Amino acid sequence: MGNSLTVALVGDMLPSADLASAVACGELTDLVKVLTGHSLVLGNLEAPLSRATVRMPKTTVLQCDPDALNGLRATGVSAVSLSNNLIMDCGFEGLRDTINSCQASGMMHCGAGGSMVEAMKPISWTGSEGCSVAVLAVSCTLPNSSQATSHKPGVAAIRVNVAFEVDPNMMAEQPGMSPSVRTWVDKREIEELCSKVERLKREHNLVIVTLHWGVQPEFLAPAYGLLAEYQRPLARSLIDAGADVIHGHHPHVLLPLEVYKGKAILYSLGNFVFRPWRSRAEAESVLVSLSLAPPSLTLRPLVLDSRGIPTLARGQQGQSILTTVLRLSALSVEVGQDIWSPLAVIEGR
Repeated sequence: MGNSLTVALVGDMLPSADLASAVACGELTDLVKVLTGHSLVLGNLEAPLSRATVRMPKTTVLQCDPDALNGLRATGVSAVSLSNNLIMDCGFEGLRDTINSCQASGMMHCGAGGSMVEAMKPISWTGSEGCSVAVLAVSCTLPNSSQATSHKPGVAAIRVNVAFEVDPNMMAEQPGMSPSVRTWVDKREIEELCSKVERLKREHNLVIVTLHWGVQPEFLAPAYGLLAEYQRPLARSLIDAGADVIHGHHPHVLLPLEVYKGKAILYSLGNFVFRPWRSRAEAESVLVSLSLAPPSLTLRPLVLDSRGIPTLARGQQGQSILTTVLRLSALSVEVGQDIWSPLAVIEGR
């Protein structure tokens, strides 16, 4: 069996017609060359591809024209996760339109569907030399009623419990302080998800679990760090079950990279392509390349322009982005692991 499989992982994607135009004009030649050199390119599709007029009653509602998928295909993106808190923003009609657009264009997809069985169905892809990869998509951030069930379309999800912990003594000394936010996933739900991962690992060389999770920085109390409490235990349980990579997204900023038992946990890669919709959208991002022969993980820094279009960041700008990732990861990355070591960092030196 061959093992020449290479996978590129990117962050959140909210594409517009500008992306296809940029590719057609030759602006992204270097980036397209990098991406198309991979066997599989996976990112998170952050909005439905639909012209539906239905709008869900929620704070943030996003929508993309189905033609925007052409730009993603042109850059080399070949697979998308649909499991997130926005893919149902145009209701069931929008989800149906999105799946139909993906199928018509040949874009592989996972994480949402006409029932829970469909939503939990992974991408299963085998290369020309027989090396195989599975992608399982699950969302931890989910509006009410968006989860797929046995009889309802929706998103593949794992529910996170939330509680607030208050120390009266500390409150007396620090009036107005934020309570501690405790988060955890039910043991039963983790066990069910881990069972799926175990089955996939028996059948594939590489298993990627792509998770929409975490908290956007503007909603975090700085004293409690960058990660929600549930994230590390969930990621490590999935790796114990056989996952090779945890591919995280949702916060729209760069977050730490952790190596656990030689496997990579990518808490957030930032935005890959993201049309402007809020002034605080982060422009710095990274592209992660995974290779099985030899085993390696490579980071390539990206920067988004005012249109939300990514390019490879080089020189001092690229080095600054890589330095940010490594600084955030300093307390998490364990050096000298056997599978993803050495950690190769290039394109920004």
